[in-house]
Amino acid sequence: MDLERKKPIRDILLPKTTGMRPRTIFDTSFTYDQAMKESENPSSSETLQPPVSPQKPQKDASGASMTASKSRACIPCSKAHVSAISGALNESIRFAREGGIKHNEVVDRLGIATDELAAMERIDLAPYKIESLKGEERKFADWIVGRTRDLRHSLDTISTVEALEKAAVEAANFRDEFLPQFWKLLENVSKK
Repeated sequence: MDLERKKPIRDILLPKTTGMRPRTIFDTSFTYDQAMKESENPSSSETLQPPVSPQKPQKDASGASMTASKSRACIPCSKAHVSAISGALNESIRFAREGGIKHNEVVDRLGIATDELAAMERIDLAPYKIESLKGEERKFADWIVGRTRDLRHSLDTISTVEALEKAAVEAANFRDEFLPQFWKLLENVSKK
């Protein structure tokens, strides 16, 4: 049985031979159908034109349009960051108990937690983005930022396995407080 080799998704969505590469990765004028046509017939890439009519903005899980979310805080994104931080720290403990705080896997997971925290604070919950929020969303975002500040200080001072365990507990507690508030906020926002 001869198995047909499948193209990697990146080559289907963004063929290397295309003359119509999107200006940015979020350019919605470059459609999936255009990418599929180009992947089947690379020589036709010069004849394809972007769609004339503007496409409807895509919605994220919170119901906000993707274009609006560029200037607004992204609380739904924060949920993923909080879970990733907690998971990375919890997993790092397993390696730290065997190999100490300088174990490569511990260092990698501390890096992941720090990266997730930085992305949440500097991108999704940047001060200029929080400024656009109102009411419950603003209060929740301010609460998140306060908690992340404390967690960042804990991560910056880890030098022992005990300090790592303490930071992992702090992250897990933060996640456990975050999730019910997030789901409650989401429920309240969807009722409006």
